[in-house]
Amino acid sequence: MGTLVFQENMRLRAQRKRRVDVRDADGVERSSVRATERQLEAVLGTIAVPRMAYQAPASRALHRMDAVLNLPRERFCYGLR
Repeated sequence: MGTLVFQENMRLRAQRKRRVDVRDADGVERSSVRATERQLEAVLGTIAVPRMAYQAPASRALHRMDAVLNLPRERFCYGLR
């Protein structure tokens, strides 16, 4: 049950997010956006975290949702690590 609540919370957060202008630390604008999702292994189980990937040619995609939620780069949440 807890996993479903956590999953639904992530889905609703992603649904409310709107496209914004994104630049990296070097000032490169990410003008292309696509919907993606990542798996997160949490204490309650594995959940899918929907997110938007902001992209630019020859640059790594940025995911604002990961930063807002302070998600680790790897699959396991901080509570499991």
